[in-house]
Amino acid sequence: MYLNIQALILKTFTQYEKCFQTICPLDFAIYTHCFALLCSTILYGLVKFDERYLNLNVDRKLELNNLVDTLGNKVNLNFETKVTIVNFWFRGCSACVNETRQFESLLKGRERQLSIYSVSIDEENYWRSLFAKSSDLPVLRARVKNWKHYAFDLPLSSPEKYLRRLYRVKGYPSCLVVDSKGTIIEVPSSAVEYIRENYCHKSWVTYFWTEKLFAKRLILLRVMLLPYTILFWLSVFISSRFRKRSARQNTGGEKS
Repeated sequence: MYLNIQALILKTFTQYEKCFQTICPLDFAIYTHCFALLCSTILYGLVKFDERYLNLNVDRKLELNNLVDTLGNKVNLNFETKVTIVNFWFRGCSACVNETRQFESLLKGRERQLSIYSVSIDEENYWRSLFAKSSDLPVLRARVKNWKHYAFDLPLSSPEKYLRRLYRVKGYPSCLVVDSKGTIIEVPSSAVEYIRENYCHKSWVTYFWTEKLFAKRLILLRVMLLPYTILFWLSVFISSRFRKRSARQNTGGEKS
């Protein structure tokens, strides 16, 4: 059985070698990479279609009722900057806390461009206690002009149901990007990543690599090129090994 499998593998690679001899290795690599490019472009298009057109929150007016500030006053959201990120979070969510600790540094110097409204789904009194001096989240007390804090004046667990029903929020942290007219323009997976991608300074090398060379939509190509290249050279290596082995066997047979 082992000999039969070995013969089958040898036959397969012999046929592959005949095909390989009719095409230049460089051409084969180019064709393979073009195929990877096509696949990555199609995949990116499907992902963006799902994000942009299947997400029913985009192009809707943001309407959040029953919001209160840290003093207990009811508020209506006003969008004064060009872009506002409405971030939903709660204290028991470690990912939420991790993002919250980064907002202060990310917002500095961008008072006219960007603002964040952190909307907690925690119980109102508990949420207000997070701003006390004894709290383990001192970043909440930071005086950042374009960072405001709100909570829902609703019974416990009601804010979560409210957001799930109104904006299909299933996990936290979650955010909605809103323009100056109050229209939802994007639903990123992370507020921090959205700010870094759209507002943080990039070196010319990073900018050229991510924005110019592949125009953002071909980012997946970088991931796909590596396995395709490894697969190509691995197949060439295996083919050459079988060819040498076959040549040695033929030489031994002739001598005998």
